[in-house]
Parts: sequence; C-alpha cells; structure tokens
Amino acid sequence: MARAYRKYEDVMEALRARIAGAQRQGQLSLPSERLLAPEIGASRMTLRKALAQAETEGSVRRDGMRTEIIPSRPPLARCGRMVFVASGCHSVFALPAIERLWARLGPAAIAEGAQLELFLVNAATPIAEWQQRLDDAAVVLTTVSAMPESALGKARVFSLLEAVPAPNGVYLDNLSVGRLAAETLLATGCARPVAISPDYRPYDNTTFHRRLQGFASVLAERGLARPDMTRLLRYPHPGRSKSEIGDRYIREAREVLETAYRDGCDGIFMVCDVDIGSIAMNLLQTGAIPDRLKLLTVNGSGDSMRHEPPISCVNHATATVVETLLRLLRLLGEGRLDAPVAIPVPPGLYWNATLGRQTGLDR
Repeated sequence: MARAYRKYEDVMEALRARIAGAQRQGQLSLPSERLLAPEIGASRMTLRKALAQAETEGSVRRDGMRTEIIPSRPPLARCGRMVFVASGCHSVFALPAIERLWARLGPAAIAEGAQLELFLVNAATPIAEWQQRLDDAAVVLTTVSAMPESALGKARVFSLLEAVPAPNGVYLDNLSVGRLAAETLLATGCARPVAISPDYRPYDNTTFHRRLQGFASVLAERGLARPDMTRLLRYPHPGRSKSEIGDRYIREAREVLETAYRDGCDGIFMVCDVDIGSIAMNLLQTGAIPDRLKLLTVNGSGDSMRHEPPISCVNHATATVVETLLRLLRLLGEGRLDAPVAIPVPPGLYWNATLGRQTGLDR
C-alpha cells in the first residue's frame, strides 16, 4: 500500500514547527533527509523543496551534507532598520508628548531586538540628511508630515499622530478624547460645559478639531448643543518673537477662560494644556475651580501634571500606543502583517480635585 504523504503546505507547516522546536532546545542541526521525511510525513522530493524554502526564510543553512539550524531572532530584529522621526533639534523634542512616546517605545523595542534609531528633524534639515537616514530603512515611525517621498525608499511607514498621513497608523483617537472630556464633565454634574481650543493657523488643526468634534457630538446626543459650546482661541502669528507669542497667548487664553466662567459655564475642557497653570491661575486661586467650575484638559505638554495641584486631564494613551505598535511590529517581523493598518487608540483619564473629586491618579 502506498504511503500517504502530506500536502506541501502541511509539510512546510510541520517543518517550521520542527525547526522552531529545535531552536528552542538549542539543537545545531536537523536529522538527515532519510530520517526527517517520515517524521513529518513527506516524500524526500517534497522535503527538499520545503528545506529550500526554509533556507530562503533564514531558519536553516544547508551545505549538501547537513542542515544547520540558524538560531531564531526576535521578531523585531527581523524587521530591519527602523527610524523614529520627530520634530526637534539635536536632543530636544519640539513636542513633549512625542518625547514621552519615544522614551517609552525606544527601550521597549530595543529590548526586543529592534534596530531602532531616533531622527530629529526641522525646517533646516537638508534633503541629503533625510536620504542618508531613511533611504535604507525598512520601517519608518513618523510624527511629522513633511517627509520627502524620495527618501523613504521601500520603507513600511507608520504614523504615530492622527494628523500625520501615512499608509499605516497607530495614534491617539482625538475624537474619543473630546467625547471622554464631555462625558467626564457631565458626570461631575456640569449642565453647561464648553470646550476651548487654540487655533494654530496657519498650522494644521486636525488634532484639535477632532477633539472639538467629539466634545460637541456628546453634547448633541444629550440635547445640550449650543452655538457657544466650542470656542477657538486664535494663536498669535508665528512671525512674532517667541516670548511675545507666549505672553500674549497666556493672557488671551486666560481672558477666554474667565469670560466663559462669567457667562455661566460650569465646566470647561481646555483641549491643550500648554501653560495651563498660568492660564487658569486666577480661577484656581479664587477657589472657583472646582467649587463652581470643573476644569479638564489634555496631558500634551505635561503642564497639567506639573502644576500644583495637578489639573485633571485626558491622557495621551502613550502606553497603549506603544503596546499596540510593538504587537504590529512583531507581526511584521514574522511576515504576518500584510494589509495596511489604522488603529485609533482610546485615551484614559487622570482624576483629581479640579473635577471636584479627590481620587488621586487612576492611571
């Protein structure tokens, strides 16, 4: 009676499992074809074809006499050279939230065998440097939109910011940021909450607009929609000196916040926490927050958490973004990430007294 052999796909699967088991046990080579063929249910001809494919995949090396097992590498080590692109200069990041992301992602990825490096860019970065740093990169993790396509080569590009377009993305879901802010203010008893956002024109406002959109959607669902429930605060023109921009922005933001309070708003979502302590200083000192006004912001610059007392804020879900990205990179290293992915990551919340609840930090 003729021996029943497995299909080639089944033989390949069985061979991979056999090699993986041998790698875990530290074995240096596979048995001869004569012994291995019946073990995995293959003809000698099919086994040779499967071994040739395994050699192409890099798990074995054959010299005609024996089949040597190549020690397995972590999936991230198989991704090739990876580059994390962020705005900044030398070792200084332009955005603190991105610096926190790198500080968490870098060590975690490198610990899993990733060949990962940081590339800080700005308007003065020459195209030649872009090409030098990115041309042979296999994976690019970017937080900037102005990347020259000529420098990307065949890299797999992941965006880590919702406002930055790329074939793949893992980023904070800013619509959920706005929804969480509105739901939180309503849960603390607010009847007339508003959202106040800087308007960074001529810059792209996608991130802030998504937060305002999420905030307004919750109020509309609860029948609380009003024309003044979201307000834009124009940011001074970037042509002015930095000190003048900062002083003017803080002054105007504080005036808008205090006007909203005088108009009867009982909950305010500041969609950006830059200089939030100075902006909210007067209302904090008078005790209006949290007694008659609930204040919530977003932990972008970190100012909300450095303020004393810390101001309640929606977090950037940095840990979840990193965990999700690492999971995708492992799949990529294993050759199991085929289709483009876009994963919006929901945020979490840091509670404290500015929402009228002294519960400490949840996360």
